[in-house]
Amino acid sequence: MSSCGDYSITCLFQIVGGDFEWAFTGVYSPHTKFDKLRMWEELHYTRGGWSDPWCVARDFNEILHSHERSTCVCPSNTMAEFREFMNFSTLMDPPLRGGDFTWSRSKDNAVCSRLDRFLVSVE
Repeated sequence: MSSCGDYSITCLFQIVGGDFEWAFTGVYSPHTKFDKLRMWEELHYTRGGWSDPWCVARDFNEILHSHERSTCVCPSNTMAEFREFMNFSTLMDPPLRGGDFTWSRSKDNAVCSRLDRFLVSVE
């Protein structure tokens, strides 16, 4: 099984010779609040298709907490909606190893953020 949305691609995997199934969804989040809200809806709908373990990963273009941006400034984002999506979907955010940030913009005032993640379901 696989599905493709506007912001995500999902594949269902099964271990060869076993019954264990899990799903992986790769996302690339848009930048506007309106489109991010559409992406959360798409992912809610995607998750509704099965109850197997789930991994959602890649570039969410969003932080969960202000300390995940080097400036701690969070202009017009959807942090609350991101946390709501994670809670509703019972997804965990494992700690990042090897650094605090996954993205940077180098200009006069460099900005670093944690935008990329691998979220996994509790099961």
